[in-house]
Amino acid sequence: MKDTESLNDSNSADADKSDDLRTDIAEVVALRRAALDDARPAAVAKRRKTGHRTARENIDDFLDTDSFPEIGRLTKPKLAHMEGPADGLVMGTGTVDGNAVAVMSAGLHGSCWPWRMRRSRS
Repeated sequence: MKDTESLNDSNSADADKSDDLRTDIAEVVALRRAALDDARPAAVAKRRKTGHRTARENIDDFLDTDSFPEIGRLTKPKLAHMEGPADGLVMGTGTVDGNAVAVMSAGLHGSCWPWRMRRSRS
């Protein structure tokens, strides 16, 4: 997943520097990485088995390159029986052909819903 924040994913050039971080910050970095598709091979394999893609793959293909800062990756599920971050919802902002949009994609369906962002006219 392309992301504008450093240390956000295991492919980041700064990823190896996480060993030099304070313990609390290193824990947050590890939690953020654990939510990415690369850290969830069983979940990705389950999607592939049914012929589907992941929510992050859909968002990544939809938005302009390197324009997606994800929001809420560390949010815990509301229901006790659910696992994973943000109740299976991936959301954030980005651009499509240079236009600012907010996007949300549900892991269950893998659909991507964009909303165009406009400046307030007040």
